[in-house]
Amino acid sequence: MGMQDNKDKNKKKDHSSNNYLAVGLSLGVAFGLLLDDLALGIACGVIVGCLPNFKNRGKK
Repeated sequence: MGMQDNKDKNKKKDHSSNNYLAVGLSLGVAFGLLLDDLALGIACGVIVGCLPNFKNRGKK
């Protein structure tokens, strides 16, 4: 049972990081379209989507 609990925690963590990336990309595309620079918007969206992963990297 302990192994299954660890797998469930890992799956939940992976989905939350994917959600941040999806939200970042969505906002990046939206702002990119508004500001007429889609490439810059997508790049900013990827950066915003990856920030929570880097911020929590040192924590256990």
